Amino acid sequence: MRVIKFIVVTFIMCFSFVAGLEAVSGKTHGEIQLEEFIKGNNYISAEKAIHQYEKEHGKKVSLPTKLPFEPSHRFGTIEGEGRLNLHYMKYDATGRCPNLDFVFI
Repeated sequence: MRVIKFIVVTFIMCFSFVAGLEAVSGKTHGEIQLEEFIKGNNYISAEKAIHQYEKEHGKKVSLPTKLPFEPSHRFGTIEGEGRLNLHYMKYDATGRCPNLDFVFI
């Protein structure tokens, strides 16, 4: 009887530990807000937006070869007037560094 209780308690503790690890690796509130902002404003990946713009306008998009930071997010959109907007953003979920957002219009 003690062996069965020990096995059941061990199983529950192991399951709780694994479930706790999964919760820690989830998205922060800020990351969820950023994703909602991207989806809510109909942004697509920067690469797709550039390709779509170049195809529609027959013009090659020229961007800087180097930014002062390594972006964590790259997204863009083509506005109704045909203007290409690109966001190159560095998002820091820890809050230790400021979030950076370069917008190319």
